[in-house]
Amino acid sequence: MEIASNKGVIADASTPAGRAGMSESEWREAIKFDSTDTGWVIMSIGMAIGAGIVFLPVQVGLMGLWVFLLSSVIGYPAMYLFQRLFINTLAESPECKDYPSVISGYLGKNWGILLGALYFVMLVIWMFVYSTAITNDSASYLHTFGVTEGLLSDSPFYGLVLICILVAISSMIGDVSGMICDGASNSCAMKVSTSASAAWKAVLMALDDTAVTGNEGIVAHDVEQSIANLCALASHSMQQTDRQIIEIMASKAR
Repeated sequence: MEIASNKGVIADASTPAGRAGMSESEWREAIKFDSTDTGWVIMSIGMAIGAGIVFLPVQVGLMGLWVFLLSSVIGYPAMYLFQRLFINTLAESPECKDYPSVISGYLGKNWGILLGALYFVMLVIWMFVYSTAITNDSASYLHTFGVTEGLLSDSPFYGLVLICILVAISSMIGDVSGMICDGASNSCAMKVSTSASAAWKAVLMALDDTAVTGNEGIVAHDVEQSIANLCALASHSMQQTDRQIIEIMASKAR
């Protein structure tokens, strides 16, 4: 049964739109694939490729090919079902809240605290696993190609340098994201100089433990998503900007 509302007719309760308290048109607008979704897809694919490059050869070499294939056959469905349950749990929630609050709405406050803590611990564990692998692999890469004489990962300051670089990239993206290219050689040279200055300023900010946070503008909480957001801005939003610049330059030529 459909119910009238101020925004339209709420769809049948058996449909996804009805369960969300929306009309069909509102539901289609809410789930429309946009540049943010594109950024998430790019980031997820990039993380999957990165994790495969970092961990896959090591695991195959340690366990053997057949053991790895068997574990993949067992592990992939389990991981798929786990992620599907996680996403559906959030999607079916009547209110948009954080994960512990959503679980509390389903199972009660105690379960919400417990599962929220377990989820946080899981994220922290994998953050350390991935960051350690990136630190060791990047240091090994530099050493293999003769950039450094020894392994930089042996130094406790190398990980700090990597963190500063990632923070600096996020700050630089927040600084130069509004810059446009108008096809003028002199001003483009100035923009390159400005970008170099922004990079240096971002490094100084990172050393001072200051950065553009993931709550501000197009900058996200991780550098991969920040880069994806900048790419989405450049590839989609700048199309109209390019046309406007061409019109202005053409009118000047006349």
